[in-house]
Amino acid sequence: MESMIMNAPNTNSGEDLVTLEAEITELQRENARVESQMIKLKSDINAIESQISVGDRENLMISQKTNLNEYYKSLRNNVITFLGHNRLPIVGSTDITK
Repeated sequence: MESMIMNAPNTNSGEDLVTLEAEITELQRENARVESQMIKLKSDINAIESQISVGDRENLMISQKTNLNEYYKSLRNNVITFLGHNRLPIVGSTDITK
């Protein structure tokens, strides 16, 4: 860029310099705006990832609770079936057929 400024005629070099400075200022403003948007997007992504992590933990807890409920239901059914097949004698009775 310096060579362009050096080779430019003296009458336009002042105007060219002002134009370049204005373009640089505009580019710096645009870069700052884009950088601000990127920071906001990173923040949004972190928030979403956090929500997903919480949701995954909740789903795992629900799954574990469901598995535990199924286990207890199966255990209950097995105990009821066992008791149905194995009649215990009545206490105090000598007849074991009752």
